[in-house]
Amino acid sequence: MKKLSVHKKEISANLAKAVEQAIQAIDNVKQGKKLKKLVQRSSKKIAEKIAEQLKKEQKKQKQTEKSLAKMEKALGGEAGKKKKAKTEKKKDA
Repeated sequence: MKKLSVHKKEISANLAKAVEQAIQAIDNVKQGKKLKKLVQRSSKKIAEKIAEQLKKEQKKQKQTEKSLAKMEKALGGEAGKKKKAKTEKKKDA
């Protein structure tokens, strides 16, 4: 499994750049301090949500890979720990 890095600052910076480019594409719009602050603030909030979602997806993927590995072992004939039968336990004691 390839582990993706989840950095809120990186996501936020990329998101802010994309939004600023979209704003520049609109005609007759000046990009002032207030607009830049608004973009930065909103990109931070969105980045938190995106990072949280990515972490959840990674966790689910890891769990599914573990369960698939267990199933492949079971189908391949590799058993986990062998348990002693009740009669063997009594004889040992």
